Order: sequence, then structure tokens, then C-alpha cells
Amino acid sequence: MEHNRIISADTQELICLIIKAKNDMDSAMKNINFVNDPLLIDHYTYRYKAAEIHYEYLMEEAKKRGVHNKHYAERMYEDRYYR
Repeated sequence: MEHNRIISADTQELICLIIKAKNDMDSAMKNINFVNDPLLIDHYTYRYKAAEIHYEYLMEEAKKRGVHNKHYAERMYEDRYYR
């Protein structure tokens, strides 16, 4: 039987930041696909890359803290960066 875990405030904040970074990546990618102006494409490309780097940093932080996918699987979809 699996016991419900109480997640600390710091871990909850980290999870929220991870979800936000992933959402920022998704949003930037959607915008890249729907704009035609080269300046806007550049803008969203940079936003995507910034969010991706932030996401990778946060995932490494989660790994260091021992936060695993099971802690937030219900709140976040498949993750390709967590190693």
C-alpha cells in the first residue's frame, strides 16, 4: 500500500516552477508555428530557448533534491528531460 506523502512548500514551489517552465516552452512553440513575421519567429525562438534552459535547470535541481516524477505526475505530462 502506498502512503500519501506530504510535499514540503519548497518542493511544491519547485514543482510549480517546473510546470510553468514547461508551459512557457509549449506556449512559445505554439506561437512559433503560427506567426509569419521573421522578428516574431526570432522572439518566440528565444523565449522557447530561455524556457528550455530554465526547465533543464529546474529538473536538475529536482533531481538533486530527490524529487521524482511520482511527486507531480498528476500535475505534469510526460517529461523528456528528467534523467
